[in-house]
Amino acid sequence: MNWPNIENFSVATRGVTTKSAMNPALWLCALTTPLATAGSFFAPEPMNYILIAFASLPVFNALYSYNHFMRKEPDRLQSEKYLIERQVVSKIGDNYSGSEIILRPAAPVDNPLLDDGDGR
Repeated sequence: MNWPNIENFSVATRGVTTKSAMNPALWLCALTTPLATAGSFFAPEPMNYILIAFASLPVFNALYSYNHFMRKEPDRLQSEKYLIERQVVSKIGDNYSGSEIILRPAAPVDNPLLDDGDGR
């Protein structure tokens, strides 16, 4: 059997770039559910039921969170990049000329009124 090695797993996790309100719940599902389910197969009789319940909690949490955000705050399910681009378009208007809008991070500006030159 060909198991994926840790290096490939770390490369795969670096590729996850979607940032939304669901990411913590989904990561909790991805880590806790398989481990608790696998542990339940090797645990004695009363403990395996506790581990199965523990494995199902993150799944129910993710389903509840998705349902909550879908109904109450659907914008939280969008990525940060999409929300920023939508704000830019709403501020400058919808007249799309075919050119791409390039967002640059703001550079810090020194305030001469606060900086006396003596480091205070």
